[in-house]
Amino acid sequence: MTGKPSDLCHISGKKKVLSASSSMSDQEELFGIKYETLKEDHENLKQDYASLEERFKLVDEMNDMLKLHRQNQIKDIEPENPRLLKDLESERSEKSKMVEKIKRMVSEREAVKEKEELENLRLQKRAKELEATNLPCSRNLFGVCSHLFPSLSRFLYNSSPSLF
Repeated sequence: MTGKPSDLCHISGKKKVLSASSSMSDQEELFGIKYETLKEDHENLKQDYASLEERFKLVDEMNDMLKLHRQNQIKDIEPENPRLLKDLESERSEKSKMVEKIKRMVSEREAVKEKEELENLRLQKRAKELEATNLPCSRNLFGVCSHLFPSLSRFLYNSSPSLF
């Protein structure tokens, strides 16, 4: 026995052998088709892999070129950097001086404002004190003047009765 479909035909009957041989040939055909499909897929994958490797090489070359380009740009910029750094330092120091000057001016303005408010309160208090002390004096003065100058007292009384 060799394991061929013809060997099966001799062992068991013709009908079983024919169905077995047809199913075996169908399976062989199916396996053949699957094998061919897998073989084609394998070839396609090999081609895709080769294409990807080539693209990666191109990307690596591009990266190397960009690195060189950036290094050249940095070398071109480096001579200007010390001058720019000095300019930046001077601008920062000027800015900090201006900020300090502005802070000092603001604090001076606030101090002057507080001083003026205190002086204003003191003057208002003094004005109220003077008003309180002057009102009786002015009434006394009016009384004295009214005896001396009766026509003047009537005029003053008519013009501002709130004083009396």
